Amino acid sequence: MKIALKWNFFLALLLLGSCAREMGKKEGKEFRKVPRNQTHIDPDIQEFFRSQSAYCPSGDCHPSVGSLVTLERGKIKYCTATLVAEDVLLTSSNCLPRNLKIPNVSCVNNVYAIFPDVYGYREERSLCSLILASDSLKEDEDPALWKNDFAFIKLKTPLNRQFAQISKEGLQEEESYAVWKMEYETTEQRAGLKWESCSPFYDSYANPFAQNNSSPMITVRDCHLNEGSLGAPLFNRDGEVAAIFSAKMDKSLETYIHNNDILSEEMAQIQHASNLACAKLPFGPGRDGAIDKECFKSVNIALLDRYRSRLLNSREIHRENMAKVEQELERPEKYFMWDVKFYSNKKGNIYEAHFGRPKCFFNLKNWIDEFFYRWGRRVSSWAQIEVSIPKYALKTKLNSVLRPVSIVDQTEMKDYKMEFSPEDAYFGKKTYVKIAGQLFDNESEETFLNVTNNCSQ
Repeated sequence: MKIALKWNFFLALLLLGSCAREMGKKEGKEFRKVPRNQTHIDPDIQEFFRSQSAYCPSGDCHPSVGSLVTLERGKIKYCTATLVAEDVLLTSSNCLPRNLKIPNVSCVNNVYAIFPDVYGYREERSLCSLILASDSLKEDEDPALWKNDFAFIKLKTPLNRQFAQISKEGLQEEESYAVWKMEYETTEQRAGLKWESCSPFYDSYANPFAQNNSSPMITVRDCHLNEGSLGAPLFNRDGEVAAIFSAKMDKSLETYIHNNDILSEEMAQIQHASNLACAKLPFGPGRDGAIDKECFKSVNIALLDRYRSRLLNSREIHRENMAKVEQELERPEKYFMWDVKFYSNKKGNIYEAHFGRPKCFFNLKNWIDEFFYRWGRRVSSWAQIEVSIPKYALKTKLNSVLRPVSIVDQTEMKDYKMEFSPEDAYFGKKTYVKIAGQLFDNESEETFLNVTNNCSQ
């Protein structure tokens, strides 16, 4: 008997901790599986909906934001929804089960909205009437590949509270957006409405398709997507809804980044937001509004891989550091003035500084005496010198928002052996130069002809 009690308690904990909770039994009765598109109100399901609650901890929350509870085939999901008309809700399409992502399907026994008591407005609840529109996405793929993630839901009865206006201006990079989101509390069947600030950013490894304010999916930083927060609205400075929370960053991508040691600093909290600039509204005066062509850009896995590869393999990101290394290593020194080149490894994410063709032999009169012999009457026709320089490697890393940055790695010295003809340099004003050294741990050897004392070339 004790074993059975422990096992039941363990199962109960698992069910409470699950993101999509199984309804199972309630008060000794199983919930009937209602047919899809049923308009008749099921009393048991409505009793469960009425047991849910939402509250505003501060009392001063946004009145248009509430908790959305969905129930389908015994599974519960908690989300955030925004009232965008007196009887229309906006949320993430991924808050809805697949069977409900169909226009005009009834949802009276599947979706329930709770708007908490906030300053100036009492608590309100409403049944769902029907689904006006919903996007259909592959939930298991990288959110960078999604286009839109919107669901518009018509309520059974209009609500007596302020609703939010929708902005079609898009998400502006590095501006601050207010996120009002529900966070589900596992100890009770309730959710708390909380505020947070978010900043959008473009051209990130997380989503290289997000390139301007009209891109369909845009990455945002410094805000958290908790259980119950999916679909949360991002309000701009004018108090309009500009986007909604759609997904966390792809887990497999996050694992790849950590396993390949390509971070230059700790990664920020990164989420994907669906941009309302690309939303096709199924209601109201803006339903026929023009949509920017950026919203219809081609998005596929091959392009995503290519864009991400470009971010990690771009030579351009190293331009500034290359100039600094060149300035240091190309300074006039004894014997030669060097021309520094940068060569990439096979992956293209590391560039190593290496001597190319010498620009000239420099200040010959100060060192030619080293190569005279036979009492200063002859100049050696062959000489070998050794040169050591810092081994500079420019590595492409990702910063906190997964944008590429150039990191200079200098941990050891790099040795070269140089052959040339002091005799030719002294009498003929030109010489060959043979350079041997290591490049990416491989032997490198190259011969250059007709190196002169003209350093201005």
